[in-house]
Amino acid sequence: MDDLQSNRVARPGPKDWWNFRVAYNLIGIGFAMGLFGYDNAFTSPLVSLPLFVAKYQGPGYMGAYAFTVRSPS
Repeated sequence: MDDLQSNRVARPGPKDWWNFRVAYNLIGIGFAMGLFGYDNAFTSPLVSLPLFVAKYQGPGYMGAYAFTVRSPS
């Protein structure tokens, strides 16, 4: 009987892997994926609008309005 009990301790059950570190990592990954989606879906198209570029950066190469890293501030 002792061998059976020690075997149960050595092999974790299906819920033994779930702890606060796993939960915190999953929450962090979820927030990172959400911010990445927000950046791709909302911020990037907004920054590429010609009126936004004209106001905050000015004309680029050959007078075309394109948001570049030439003057990021």
